[in-house]
Amino acid sequence: MNEKTLACSALILTFLGITVHAEFTCTERGPYADPDSDDCRSFVFCNNNRAARSQACPQGTYFSPELKGCFSSYDCATKSMPYNTNPCEGFKYDRIPDKLSTDCSNYFYCQETDVYNDGELVELPLVRTEVCAAGTVFSPRSRCDSNNKCSHYDCIEEGQFEDHSGNDCSTFVRCSKYTNSEYGGSLLYPEIMSCPENTKFNPVLQLCDSFYNCNGIDFHGGIDPCRSFNCSFISNPYVDDSSSYIDCVYYDNVVKAHKRIILREYCPDDTLFSPLLRQCYHNYDPNETCSKDACSTGPGKYVNYKSLNCESYIVCRNEGQTLSLYEPYYEIRYCPEGTRYNPETRKCSRKYVCPTPEENYCYPQISKATPQLATGPTEALLQRYRRLKMCRKS
Repeated sequence: MNEKTLACSALILTFLGITVHAEFTCTERGPYADPDSDDCRSFVFCNNNRAARSQACPQGTYFSPELKGCFSSYDCATKSMPYNTNPCEGFKYDRIPDKLSTDCSNYFYCQETDVYNDGELVELPLVRTEVCAAGTVFSPRSRCDSNNKCSHYDCIEEGQFEDHSGNDCSTFVRCSKYTNSEYGGSLLYPEIMSCPENTKFNPVLQLCDSFYNCNGIDFHGGIDPCRSFNCSFISNPYVDDSSSYIDCVYYDNVVKAHKRIILREYCPDDTLFSPLLRQCYHNYDPNETCSKDACSTGPGKYVNYKSLNCESYIVCRNEGQTLSLYEPYYEIRYCPEGTRYNPETRKCSRKYVCPTPEENYCYPQISKATPQLATGPTEALLQRYRRLKMCRKS
């Protein structure tokens, strides 16, 4: 076949949407750089019959022969890209951060483009670099958001780590995992988070901590006081007057979950923190070994020791409006005639034999060193139970 015939055939095939390059030889099926393209917009797709067809990348993208796809970040002049592998591998039809973005506003929009040649189809990567609106930063969790802060921390594992870009320990870096369950992609990404008010990030315990003063020294000696009391209030082990306590959890509005913390809180005036109730209580005495207050044990039903024949019992309900303050309502109730209050079943019973009244009775009272959970179906305790359940899920 002479040159004139070749040129004529190429013209006909171009008219049909197929451009054949006389000098291009298909060695195997797949996409290749187009030797006739000066702007890297087009490429050649060879089918199983070794027939070549010229294709064009979508607007704003350029063909990378190394990664065999169309990328908006491909530099045709230098024949290179800022990265050596396809950043969208495993994240088809998803958006992920561009780790090379200086201000964290750039992200990749991961797609695919369909290429046909005589009925044969191949899907090639199509990766567009897009930019968030001014004043916003991209995060896989919240996408472009003005509340996001840029971080170039190299996340090796999930967790909370010291923010070396900060100078007052009020922020930290949270490394989280983002996964694409449908296509199997997974990546770690950093976010700058702020500690709650009155706390600093303790890099030793990797928690926001009221006791840390940003001097590099851990006040707790490397032992988290909340380690055995996640999601609850505990006694402050560093004081003797019970005027303060430690809250071991806070609700993170950013990620919508409960997170660990070491937060020093103070009881209201005229109240002290009861380790039994895990709340501040106006009638708690840390030095008392024998309590005459039935409600100091917590909400519930209790023996009325002043009732000589067990015909009545005491009911305590918590009407406190906050989780940290216990405000009991004290009530004496009487059993039906002919019955006696049985403290074991917490019911009035005809068969129960009332014991000899105790003169030196005591309701349970414990020291700060042996905290226990109070029992009773009050709203405050139910809120605390819900809080505990939510914490365990986070």
